Amino acid sequence: MSADPNWRQFAREVVWTVPVSNACRLLGVTIPPEGRPRRFHCAGITIERKSDGEPFICWQGGAGSGVTRQVATGDDVLAFLAPSPSAGAHNMALREWLAMWGWPA
Repeated sequence: MSADPNWRQFAREVVWTVPVSNACRLLGVTIPPEGRPRRFHCAGITIERKSDGEPFICWQGGAGSGVTRQVATGDDVLAFLAPSPSAGAHNMALREWLAMWGWPA
């Protein structure tokens, strides 16, 4: 087993969720920029970003009936998703994920 995490693989394969957020916080894991998960998911919301400078792609609602939008900033993501998630663990995980991508900036 490698002593150093493969952060690029982590970024590709891990979706940022409340359980992942909790596990990283409990383990004291600091994720470097190359390890930022490209996707966030919670309760009918999925957001993806492939790299800095590219838009966030936001999905809200069920497959086929949901709304999709590309937005430029973390503030735009929050505005698109308002009022959900507005509080609790989902909100905290979303804000952590957006912070990994430079929000607020």
